[in-house]
This record gives sequence, structure tokens and C-alpha cells, in this order.
Amino acid sequence: MNPLLDPAVPLGPAALSRRDDIATRVRMVLGTRPGQLPWRPDFGCDLDRFVGQALTNSRLEELAEAVRAAVSRHMPEVDVVDCGVRVETRWGAPSDNERRSVPIGEAALVRFGVQASLQIELQLETESGPVAIQAVIDG
Repeated sequence: MNPLLDPAVPLGPAALSRRDDIATRVRMVLGTRPGQLPWRPDFGCDLDRFVGQALTNSRLEELAEAVRAAVSRHMPEVDVVDCGVRVETRWGAPSDNERRSVPIGEAALVRFGVQASLQIELQLETESGPVAIQAVIDG
């Protein structure tokens, strides 16, 4: 009898590279709010606490430290060498589909056509060498 294989586990050439695997896991950590997963209530990165606050240089450093701490806590096999966070703004009124996902606190800015996203750049050291990861968090 042949063993059953879970189709969610990629095998062979379809398997993710080590870099892609790490990038996916980092995005999972950054994209999950603590408390969102009932079976792991401490998993994730609390980026929601920065919503609605002025993104000053000190606030961006605080945000970078939150990212460093979350990645270090949930991915102990990697060392965070550097973490950079910058804000990228775009002008122009968003479509109705984009507008639905904007929190009420930022709705006034959206009316003026201002959109922003956070660009997070991580330099990680793994057992197989250095890895650079970029993540975008749309606001």
C-alpha cells in the first residue's frame, strides 16, 4: 500500500527555495496580529498599534524594533542583522474596492487621495548564508 501524501507539502522541483520559504514565513509573522490565531495567541507582530499615529523617525524606529522582535521571537533559526522601515506615499483617489479596506481613522486622508504603505527591508543571517527580504504592508 502506498503512503498518502498531503498535497499541501511541495515535493521535488515545486518545493520552495530556502529564501522563498524564509520570505513566506516572515510575511506570515508580519501579516498576523497577535491573538488572531486561537491556537497560537502570541504569534504575529503588533503593527496595528501604529495605525493612526504620526510616522515620525522615532515612530519608524519603534516599528522597526517591533518587526525585529517579532521575527526573532517566531523565527529563532535566523538572526536579524538589519531592519529598515520607510513610508511610501502615493497620490490619487483609490478605487472603491481599495477604499473599502481603509480604516475609518484614515478615511479623511483617502478623500484627499493620499495612500501610504510601509516598506520593510530585512537583512537576515541563516545557517545557509545571508538573506535579504522585502515586505510591503499596505495601509
